[in-house]
Amino acid sequence: MEVKEIKENLGKEVFYKPPYSKKLIRYILNAYIFRLDTKDSKKYLKQAELKDTSSPNSIIITSLDEVKLKI
Repeated sequence: MEVKEIKENLGKEVFYKPPYSKKLIRYILNAYIFRLDTKDSKKYLKQAELKDTSSPNSIIITSLDEVKLKI
């Protein structure tokens, strides 16, 4: 997912493949996190907060590169 696609997809379904799974799972894009990397102060981290559709109290913080809009 690109940074320019975040605003229009907040609160909508996106897909993410967890490391333990072979298939894409549906999540809701809840937030975008942009912060400075603690190991290298010249790099920035672009992360997404994903809310699970089956259990609303569960969230995942992952790299924005791992989130997909379509299957």
